[in-house]
Amino acid sequence: MNTLRQNWHWIFFLASLVLYIYLLSTPIMLTAVDLGRHIANGRELLLGNYQILFENHYSFTMPRSNFVNHHWFFGVIVYVLDQTFGLASTQIFNMAVLSISFFLFFKLLMKNGGKTISSILAIIAIIFLSVRTEIRPESIGFLFLLHSLWQISKITQQNKINKTLIALLIIQQLFWVNIHISFIFGIFLFFLFYGCSSFLSNPTLNNKTKSRLLFLAITLILVSLINPNFVRGLVAPLNIFTDYGYSIVENQTLLFLWRVISHPILALYLPFAIFATLAFIYNFKKTNWYERVIFFVGLALGFLALRNLPIFAAFVFPITAKTLKESLEKLTKSNSFSFSKNTAILVSAQVYLLITVLVVTGTLHPSHHWRHRGIGQIAGETKAIEFLQDQQLSAPIFNNYDIGSYLIYYLYPKMPVFVDNRPEAYNSDFLQKIYIKMQEDPQVWEQVVDQYQIETVIFGVNDITPWAQQFLYFIEQEANWEKIYLDQFISIWVKKAFDY
Repeated sequence: MNTLRQNWHWIFFLASLVLYIYLLSTPIMLTAVDLGRHIANGRELLLGNYQILFENHYSFTMPRSNFVNHHWFFGVIVYVLDQTFGLASTQIFNMAVLSISFFLFFKLLMKNGGKTISSILAIIAIIFLSVRTEIRPESIGFLFLLHSLWQISKITQQNKINKTLIALLIIQQLFWVNIHISFIFGIFLFFLFYGCSSFLSNPTLNNKTKSRLLFLAITLILVSLINPNFVRGLVAPLNIFTDYGYSIVENQTLLFLWRVISHPILALYLPFAIFATLAFIYNFKKTNWYERVIFFVGLALGFLALRNLPIFAAFVFPITAKTLKESLEKLTKSNSFSFSKNTAILVSAQVYLLITVLVVTGTLHPSHHWRHRGIGQIAGETKAIEFLQDQQLSAPIFNNYDIGSYLIYYLYPKMPVFVDNRPEAYNSDFLQKIYIKMQEDPQVWEQVVDQYQIETVIFGVNDITPWAQQFLYFIEQEANWEKIYLDQFISIWVKKAFDY
């Protein structure tokens, strides 16, 4: 019993982890995510089709368009898993990677904030981590990011970095640069850590440690050149978020998402960001310059794009744990506040139960409701593919952006796609003047159909973009096109002149 009371915080860690895994157990919907294309990448590479590393490859509209495939190795991993154990194994793999990440995250909180603060912050962090539950290469990138943050915290405490750790971080970077563009954070963090200790003497490190940090930071850049696209691969993170000519939800600011689709995350981000900032300012002198930079970088990144919220949690929460601990100690020393172990456990339990209820009932977000949980592919999603294969419909096809990855997974190379959900693989002229315009204007639609000799339309019915809604309306009125299939995911049309 005494051991249990001493380690009560691990119970809350496990409870938080269970909640996190619950949120990660969203059934795989290939019609809405990138996973199918990632698996196809692995399949194509193992077949020797190396052009997927440098070119668009999957599209018949822009097959030779330059494309820096910065996540190719992730494709190999998920393809092997899919072929060996089935599609559900990719989801279990994703859960395992993010569970290890969460363990490192909790260790960082513990190192900075102690049991009570860590237990409460870990539960709150789940809200922000859960916005990125899909099976993506960034999951592995997030693991590497947290591992780098953990090692930096140890170097700060021990004032040393050994050769084994340097070798480990270099190997990590070699994998990271070929898995996800977040590898840039590996370079950024160690250069920042070195710069703050060398030029601002804060944190304070000895000369040997600083020399090894500089060597490591430079080596991380050089190792990052070991990718199929060499220099282009190294600088890809710096230019990948240019104007695609197509708005992607995950790249929008929290304010924009609040205004346009009433996404609730801003209402959760703002109170925490304000609270964390006040605690940070109150204990500013207790932080070092490395912590100060990543704290505000984390706040900015979290606000600027939905996809950055896990990075926001990784950068901001551990430092907030530290500043809250300092605040708590100040209050305790002044005898104006006391916080017993039983009170800590009670408060942590109440916060956990409140957040759990809000999550599983879908109050925070409807998709989190317990009815929407499951492992493996969502039921009924393969019926459209079975129909297509049975009817032997003809290419070229027109498809919408969202289901490009789904079609690549099932139909490539028999049916190359018109477009897929990699806006960087196309260009703004194509996306704006052809793809979007042809859905808005029936005359442009006819021109593009004639230009590419389109015979079949395969369209995701859950596409909520204004141009998709316009297209679905006018193609229903088109005399030359006949709908031959419809389910909850896909609708299919063919030219009436086509003998299907």
